[in-house]
Amino acid sequence: MNKLVFISSFLVTAIIFSSCSGITGSTEEPVYEFSEESFFVDGKEIKTFRSLNVISVGLKPDTDADAFHDYINDMGLQLISAFTHQHYSRIPDSQLSSQSPVILLLPPGADNAQFYSFSDNLREDSFANNPFIRYALPAYSRDPEKEAWYYPNNLISVKPSAEDFSVSELSAQFSLEFLSKNSQIDLYLFRDNAFRHGTPYTLAKNIYESGNFRYVVPDGFWQIVRH
Repeated sequence: MNKLVFISSFLVTAIIFSSCSGITGSTEEPVYEFSEESFFVDGKEIKTFRSLNVISVGLKPDTDADAFHDYINDMGLQLISAFTHQHYSRIPDSQLSSQSPVILLLPPGADNAQFYSFSDNLREDSFANNPFIRYALPAYSRDPEKEAWYYPNNLISVKPSAEDFSVSELSAQFSLEFLSKNSQIDLYLFRDNAFRHGTPYTLAKNIYESGNFRYVVPDGFWQIVRH
């Protein structure tokens, strides 16, 4: 049975990534394009792949479903299911109040930068600035050849390796909101509300390179398959 599950970065770091430049779908599917990114775990660089035409959107709980559907239709966006990316027509009401992201396929030729919350030159009418949206981020793949999709949100987990780690200093340096600490594994959870440091993995690398950390990894939604 497959389901959408929120997984902390502590588990994410166990996943091994494979490399590839892109994939081509069937004649009925879009050609997915990717851009390579990376993060570090215990000094080892791990690759991941950012989609250039699939986005993950976190909606505010009070989103007007009809108005949002009209908006994405006007933008030429297609609702697709998580992981399988099958087209469907309407977001279930239960999803609007949940943490699970809405997955959208960009129209061909779209300026994808206008659909990312971290873009520098967003216009007032850009999709990422829509008042219904908490965050709009690229979808990612662990292995584009296998379409191993996952969907980062606006949370990031930080595992320091130095005893003098300062929550307040990191929060101020990277414009983050501190949420919680898991004292058992010394893991700190932050929220990126400002998106001033690029993609989630650009932010992770910038934090990692700013001090002494075991890992800094964006959190997100992954697929768990139970047999």
